[in-house]
Amino acid sequence: MTLALRALAIGVGDEVITASHTALATISAVISTGATPVLVDIDPIHFTIAPECIQNAITPKTKVVIPVHLYGQPAEMDEIMKISEEAGLWVVEDCAQSVGAIYKGKKTGSIGN
Repeated sequence: MTLALRALAIGVGDEVITASHTALATISAVISTGATPVLVDIDPIHFTIAPECIQNAITPKTKVVIPVHLYGQPAEMDEIMKISEEAGLWVVEDCAQSVGAIYKGKKTGSIGN
C-alpha cells in the first residue's frame, strides 16, 4: 500500500480517504507517506466503505480513495469508481482480506487504478 501511494506521489498536505473499519496497516501506509488519513463510515451490512460517505469527505486536498474489501466482501466498486472519477481521485484497493473475492465478475484489486 505504501509503495502504491508513493508511486502516485502522495505526501504531506494530501488527504487519503479510507474506511474507519480497517486494519492499522491501511492507515499506517497513508501516514508513512506524510499524508493525512480521512476515515469514513462503513456499510453496516458488508462492513466495507460507504460510497455516500466518500462523497461527503472529499476536499481539495483529497488525492486517493482506498476501499478496503473485508471478510471476503468486496466494496461497492462501481459507485466508488464513479465518485472518484468525477472528483479526479485515484483508487487504490486494499485486498489483504479479500483474496479470491469477485465483484461483478472481476477480482478485487483489478478494478481501481
